[in-house]
Amino acid sequence: MTVQNSGGLIFPVTFPITISEVVWLPLDQLPLPKQTTKYTQLQQDSYATHMAGLPTRDTFDRLDEGFAALEAAVDSPFRAP
Repeated sequence: MTVQNSGGLIFPVTFPITISEVVWLPLDQLPLPKQTTKYTQLQQDSYATHMAGLPTRDTFDRLDEGFAALEAAVDSPFRAP
């Protein structure tokens, strides 16, 4: 995989410094879906439980772990040649 962790600061640092983090929007701030299905409520509940208000980096860390596990699996199409 071509995933690399990088630091969040750039030097030289100028004070006062602002450190912020990107987080997923609360459910009530998302646009309404253009169409709904029988799964819409479950999807919204899942988003509210597992993503809303949480740092986006947590989601991408979990994706990285999942793809690493897939890559390690025997006969995985994600395994490097």
